[in-house]
Amino acid sequence: MVHEVPNEHIRSYLDYYSTIAGPPGFAVLVNGQWGVGKTWFIKEKVIGNDHDDYLYVSLYGVSSEEEFFERALVQLNPWLENAGIAIAGRLVKALATMALSVSIGDGGKVGGRADAAAGLIADAKQRGIDSAIDRRILIVDDVERSLMAPRQLWGLVNGFVEQRGAKLLIVANDDEFADVDEFRRTKEKNIEMTLTVQPDVAGALDSFISGQPEAARALMISRKDDIARTFRASGYHNLRVLRFAVRNFVRIHGALSDEVRGNEAAIDSLVRTAFPLAFEVHTGALAGRLDVGVIRRLAGVRDDDDGGRGDIGEIEKKYGPAYPFTVPCPSLAWWSDLVFSGKLDAAKLNRSLEARFIDIENQPDWKRLANFAWLSDAQFEELLERTWNDLVAGDCREFGALLHVAGVRVWAVTKGFIEGDIDEVVALAKRGLDGLDEAAYLDLARCLARHDRILEAYDSIAYAGRDEAGFAAIQDHARTLAEEFVAARVKLEANRLWDRLQDGSCAAFCSALGVEPGALDPILLREDILCELDPREFADRVEGFDVQEQESLASALWARFHRRKSTREQEWLEAVLRELDGRPAKMQRHFSKQRLRRVLGED
Repeated sequence: MVHEVPNEHIRSYLDYYSTIAGPPGFAVLVNGQWGVGKTWFIKEKVIGNDHDDYLYVSLYGVSSEEEFFERALVQLNPWLENAGIAIAGRLVKALATMALSVSIGDGGKVGGRADAAAGLIADAKQRGIDSAIDRRILIVDDVERSLMAPRQLWGLVNGFVEQRGAKLLIVANDDEFADVDEFRRTKEKNIEMTLTVQPDVAGALDSFISGQPEAARALMISRKDDIARTFRASGYHNLRVLRFAVRNFVRIHGALSDEVRGNEAAIDSLVRTAFPLAFEVHTGALAGRLDVGVIRRLAGVRDDDDGGRGDIGEIEKKYGPAYPFTVPCPSLAWWSDLVFSGKLDAAKLNRSLEARFIDIENQPDWKRLANFAWLSDAQFEELLERTWNDLVAGDCREFGALLHVAGVRVWAVTKGFIEGDIDEVVALAKRGLDGLDEAAYLDLARCLARHDRILEAYDSIAYAGRDEAGFAAIQDHARTLAEEFVAARVKLEANRLWDRLQDGSCAAFCSALGVEPGALDPILLREDILCELDPREFADRVEGFDVQEQESLASALWARFHRRKSTREQEWLEAVLRELDGRPAKMQRHFSKQRLRRVLGED
């Protein structure tokens, strides 16, 4: 299959343009979005080593015609810049005030009088530039970033085309011109051909890789096609994003241990994580700290009313399931520190990669199976059967391990890699979940609480069958079991809270509400546990507290309500207040009500 070289049509046309005898009478616009690689293409693919055939001038920040000619003069005589003479609008003034003279004839040596150099500047428009463009193509880059007034800018272009007869190449993003009407008039009059640059991903990647340290360069060269394919899959066209990703990966690679560098599976996983993540961060698609919620929003995950997983959208559509973007190794927290804070924890990086890919013999069977992409066929088949037999026998006691084993089984059967009945696989997996102990259910409930009831991964490894209907049924059963467990725990914890009140320990009750870090299990912070308490009995206890205890209770309730904003618990507190309102007025009770009303934001 023949692959077309990107932008070859531009080089072909410019070859023709350069051979036109005499003044062509028109300019050529090389157009493209910012970051698409226009300047790189011009310098690397058009000019190359043929510097005598081109005069390249950037208009970035140029505010006057005089400043343009100063820059052009420096391009023709680089020694001017090397001599430390100020440019960017200050060259004439600098030369006029320095007790120096500059002579092209003596190779740029400094000496003599200032008027010689000043004369050189003054003569540049008439002789220096005109002489240069007689035998060179003039390339004017960053035109849209010039600070010149539009009429002055396009007047300069018109002067080169019509008065000086120059071969002129304008490099710009024409979407960004300040005065569209002025540009349109100039284009109709002076620009006969517009050539649009497309991203040359392979060429740019070669350039970005070439200057990197030897070890990182060799690794990226060996995976160049994969990196280029990943960038194309991202849908982004700004090659600066690719350059950022290369530099980011070089930094990561420099922190790897020799053992990790020598492990193909670890490196593959790292490449497939680092590059997509860098693309998404540098374009601004990801902002702030990375967490499951952020990743899910980027991925287009929909929160269904039934708590289902929703639709995995953009990430997997872009990069495919082979990229461990949503559950990377190291953790999301590690990557967040790297891309947003610049913190690279080398010890944690190597420890995470070694644990997943190198210490294979020390890993449990379910984890080796979950990382089946790095197994041989024989290893996969042997582990698949052994772990499934353990699940059926009731020996798989971790909820995450059980879901990994079931997920791989569902995936293998659905894809036709092994024979089996999906309904039977689902039934046996559900039975395994039913047989888990309280500690496993607590782990499951905590996982669901942390990740918005989404079962995407366990131990930072994505479930293999998470896109299959059979696995969705297993997930639903797991959620149901967790919900039943939490409901029972809520009643249990409510009874414990009440026991603390009955014992007269207001401090213990406040602590158990979760005001202090770690005081209440995370799963219960999400539940309306106070609604399990009887409002009348609670009002009785509040009346019996002294002033200090009532203040502590009000503070604890305010902290909980402020954190959770639960409508049901606020309604419960209003019921408590109604109980207090319906009783004979006492001074102590009045203060009790006022303190509780502050929790609700009432005066």
